Amino acid sequence: MVKIDKNIFFVEKTSSTMNEARTLIKRDCESFAAVYAGVQTEGRGRFENRRWEAGELENLTTSIIIRESDFNISANLIPIMVAFSLSKFISTIISDSHIKIKWPNDILIDHKKISGIIIERFKDYYIIGIGLNLNKINFSNKWNNLGTSLYLQTGKMFSPYYILKKYLKFLRETIIDSSDKDIIEYVRARLFGIGKIYTIELGTPKKKNRISGKIMDISDFGELRLLTKRGIKNISSAEIIL
Repeated sequence: MVKIDKNIFFVEKTSSTMNEARTLIKRDCESFAAVYAGVQTEGRGRFENRRWEAGELENLTTSIIIRESDFNISANLIPIMVAFSLSKFISTIISDSHIKIKWPNDILIDHKKISGIIIERFKDYYIIGIGLNLNKINFSNKWNNLGTSLYLQTGKMFSPYYILKKYLKFLRETIIDSSDKDIIEYVRARLFGIGKIYTIELGTPKKKNRISGKIMDISDFGELRLLTKRGIKNISSAEIIL
């Protein structure tokens, strides 16, 4: 791992940038430091069978380190706050009208996934893992009709370093300037699947549970509000299955 900017580190190949971020925290790095990879082989997803792998220059695979005390919003809103900031950043490149947020923190462009986010706590920090498809053209058969990239949307190639540097500045400003209300209202206006029935996967990788219902909204606490046969259920942690 090499330092290539004041707060940006690069690793040519890694199993996961989340692991590299933990190493940086142990070395007492600054808040808003980030590490990105040329190649990532085992990037973690919300569930064990969902990985975010990246070939060289195809995607931005990064983990951003933020001290807990640097957030000025409710802790339960941090996952959707990251989706809020990343979708706003992407809207500086692609028309905002095409962007949806698949709760809690996936970004879709015309119903195709362009970015995924995972957040972990470590010591007094949050590690924000982001996979953003930049120049990817070919997806595996499983994701061929479900994935997209900035290149496929714009016809332009993007530098992972350039995008990361710009997003770090954007993220810092977003954290400073945004309130709980700003985040909730933005995500509600762009929430994927409102009024439609989806299956929701809850639980842990070893003990999963699925329920189905109509997506209604998100609560003021960032929970997904799902209308089931037994009434409205507020869900704090789960994944919408496409």
